[in-house]
Amino acid sequence: SLFGELEFENLAVQGEDGSPLLVCPQVRAEHDPWTLIQGRLSLTSITAVEPTLRIAFDELARKAKQNATNSESTEHPLRVVDAPTIELRDAKIEFLRRDNDAEQILDTLRLTLRARPSTFDTSVFDVVWHDDRDDRSGHAQVNPARGTFRSIDGGLPAISLPAVMAGVRAG
Repeated sequence: SLFGELEFENLAVQGEDGSPLLVCPQVRAEHDPWTLIQGRLSLTSITAVEPTLRIAFDELARKAKQNATNSESTEHPLRVVDAPTIELRDAKIEFLRRDNDAEQILDTLRLTLRARPSTFDTSVFDVVWHDDRDDRSGHAQVNPARGTFRSIDGGLPAISLPAVMAGVRAG
């Protein structure tokens, strides 16, 4: 609406190969109505309710990423200071390994998390999370441009060793 909230139902985002990356029954986005009057849309928050996020590791994707990284040497810093606050409520995060045409689920997390741009560093998100499986919570900083995490309190959600190793091999 013009007055600050947009709502989407049954949102799905697919990867280049057509496989689902994100499926979400409900997404709410809040925006600054003054920027809309100026002809721009400036989101202030995005809330995804019960999303399923699929993180897949496969050898072909790793090699393609490595080739792209080797061919591009310029680095463009990502500023997250203008990014909206992002909340995933009751999210299911699946870690997959793909071999040929088969998928294997390595681990599944059930989390609620909230990420907002850090007030101290424009390149990172402050992320707080709660894992309902073992009633753990934590606070970390994520740098999306570098792909790095830094534990502030409570570390990161626990995932299985096979999921960790697949991520390490994927680069």
